[in-house]
Amino acid sequence: IRDDRALTYYDPLALSFLFVLPGLDTVPSAIGFAFATLARRPDLRRRIAEDPAAIPDFVEEILRVEVPVPFAPRITTQDVEVAGCPIPAGSQVMLAYGAANRDPSRFADADEVQLGSEGTRHFPLGGGAHDRRRRASRPST
Repeated sequence: IRDDRALTYYDPLALSFLFVLPGLDTVPSAIGFAFATLARRPDLRRRIAEDPAAIPDFVEEILRVEVPVPFAPRITTQDVEVAGCPIPAGSQVMLAYGAANRDPSRFADADEVQLGSEGTRHFPLGGGAHDRRRRASRPST
């Protein structure tokens, strides 16, 4: 929402969506993905039980592999080109965080939860301010 225009009919709806979705969907989804992963991977469950210090790394990996917000709609603010495809300013685009988090050029065995990858930058919730704070407390690669 810009200061130089009145709210549209959709602006309050968009703000409501922004405030409700983070707590209503992402946390239960991440918890469900974590439990499902631990149920499928007894080796991982055993490692975490034996070493609780691995829990933060496990949480980061769950958020990378089973990203709770796989896509996010955005509107481009300037003309850009992505992989040779021009995208004019004002275009509606859908960002695929889930795909970025499983990029095999950045993550070995990208589809699997792997402990020990601490510090690898990923996009669990889109790279906003909450992600910057999380990354500030962790080493970067």
